Amino acid sequence: MLAQTEMALITFTDYMIQLLEEKKAQHVVEIGPDRQVRLARDLSGSCVRYTAVALPEDYARDQDCFEHALDMADVTNVTIMPGNAIDLSQLVHSADVIVIKNVLFDLTGEDTALMWRYRRKEEPCTDELWNALLARFDGAEEKIYRECLSVAHPGTIIRFGREKGGERFRTFLNETLKINPANVQCIPLLYDTEPDSKNESWEAHVINNP
Repeated sequence: MLAQTEMALITFTDYMIQLLEEKKAQHVVEIGPDRQVRLARDLSGSCVRYTAVALPEDYARDQDCFEHALDMADVTNVTIMPGNAIDLSQLVHSADVIVIKNVLFDLTGEDTALMWRYRRKEEPCTDELWNALLARFDGAEEKIYRECLSVAHPGTIIRFGREKGGERFRTFLNETLKINPANVQCIPLLYDTEPDSKNESWEAHVINNP
């Protein structure tokens, strides 16, 4: 592995390529691909099989985009499937590595849209309603990470997100999921952007699930 000081200078994609090659990953699962399936295209050459799970409504909306992006990249070992990660073990039986890049978990697929309506003041929101929404997001997060731990067992789960909230996530792993802190590595990495754009430093939490 690269030294921590060096890791902060590389992008998440570069780190993931190295990680997959070191682990000789057979099956990689991504939760919540973007419309251009950039991560799938970038990582597909470093594993045998790559599965990306998209919410059913996202899959229905973006299926043509997914297929076009994969065709243009001439990628043949990537599968995009509809499904909610709260049922991950029913969709994917096992994985060596699960990747979660900047995803907001949603039990039904409807709460994210509701959150934006609240924020845009398109729908009235009281403190009680907002706290209930956050509680549903927390419930979804717990269910999905438990599914990930079941599917990647043994395996590795990588969460990549903004640095803000990292301590809360580590507390969640330790106190809620009962994951030994010794099995969690926190690594600062650059978010992948266009070459001429400003590249932010985010955090990758690498969870070893023996």
